[in-house]
Amino acid sequence: TFSRPPLGEISIMDAGSYSHPYSSPPTDYPLSPEDLGGFYPAGADKLVVAFSREGGTLVGVSYNGEAMTEIAQIGSSIRRLAMFYLDNPAANGTLLVDHSSRPNGLGLTAIALLNTLPDFVSPPSAATARSTNITTTGDNSLVFAAAVENNSPYPVAQAPLTPLYSIDAGSAGHGSGYQVVPSPATITPTFNTADAVIAAEFLAVQPPAGSVLVIQ
Repeated sequence: TFSRPPLGEISIMDAGSYSHPYSSPPTDYPLSPEDLGGFYPAGADKLVVAFSREGGTLVGVSYNGEAMTEIAQIGSSIRRLAMFYLDNPAANGTLLVDHSSRPNGLGLTAIALLNTLPDFVSPPSAATARSTNITTTGDNSLVFAAAVENNSPYPVAQAPLTPLYSIDAGSAGHGSGYQVVPSPATITPTFNTADAVIAAEFLAVQPPAGSVLVIQ
């Protein structure tokens, strides 16, 4: 359960994860809310997903039949990490991760955000390492980070990131976490171990000067 932050910050309304082991992985992953542990982005203004895999050729990602926008992809020719987003997602839908060739399993994090500016304005950061630097541009931005690693131990987000998941991704491992950054700054999202990391900033809707922002 995630509590609503003060006005002008971003709330993580819900988070879910999915893990498919190496044994008999499919080519496509149509994931229901139940597959994601009861994940329902009802009322959210942004859906963000990050996923790790080995092998496979990614075609695209959609939610409730609507294509999601790629933020970044990185990794070696084998281990891959990707992050996508969608503004104003449906309250209940199927998340589809589509490949043209079969990966060796999948590890995925989904988060539903409230009080974000539309679209994705700030450039993401990605590195083939266990950390990456990102410079935020707004007050109370939320930085979401994910990592891929070869097998175990699975990546675990390190403080000041708040860890979300550290799970199996078939023949790889997946980790995720987030950090609220009070004012523009350069931070270094770091995992205990990783072959590649992606970090992305999401800007908060700010209350107009001299007024109070009411979120319903």
